[in-house]
Parts: sequence; structure tokens; C-alpha cells
Amino acid sequence: MNQRRQAFRRIIKRRGRPLTCPLCNFKFSFRRYFKGRCCPKCKVPVGFSLGYRVVLTSVGLVVVGKIVYTALLTRSFVGVMLSMVLGLVVALAVQAVIFRKFPPKLQAHAEGQIWLRLR
Repeated sequence: MNQRRQAFRRIIKRRGRPLTCPLCNFKFSFRRYFKGRCCPKCKVPVGFSLGYRVVLTSVGLVVVGKIVYTALLTRSFVGVMLSMVLGLVVALAVQAVIFRKFPPKLQAHAEGQIWLRLR
């Protein structure tokens, strides 16, 4: 029973805290990240890497494009307008799934618009 409980706690810890600070290796959740955009332990500002943001954006655009394209084939103005809204909602849902299945690797960066790797 004790081993099952420990295995369950490990699974919850891994799923519940998917983000890791690159400097102090502290694990924390998306809720804490979106609250302050920094590591809760060492207070260093962290953000998603450029590659991860590009993948999220491109997947979202592909999903919206596919849905709008299928609506364009029907040649209906109302269908195209509704497909744009539906495409955005589906793209956000797909991005949420990507967040859960493939958590991002965070990078430490300087404050402001300049992204620097701090090591």
C-alpha cells in the first residue's frame, strides 16, 4: 500500500509541477508561472524558449488555416465567418493540449524586451 501511495505521489508531482527553473531546478506549476512570470523560489524572470513559441504559433495557424480552408470549399459566407471563430477556439484547445503533453523548457532572461541567457 505504501509503495502505491508513493508512486501516486510521484505521478501527481510530475504532472502537477511540469515547469522547472533553469537556475535553481525548482519545480512549479503553470499557475505559479502565470502569476508572476518568474521562479517562485529564486525570483529570476523566466520565459518560454523561442523554438517553443514558434511551434505553438505555427500549430495554431495550421489548425485555423485547415478549418477555414474546409469552410471555403463549401463556398458559404456564413460558414467562413463561423469557421474563423471555431478555428480560433480549436487552435487554443490544441495549444492547451500541447502545454500539457509537452511542457516547455524555461529560459532565464533579462527584464524588458531583450532575451539573454543567464548562466
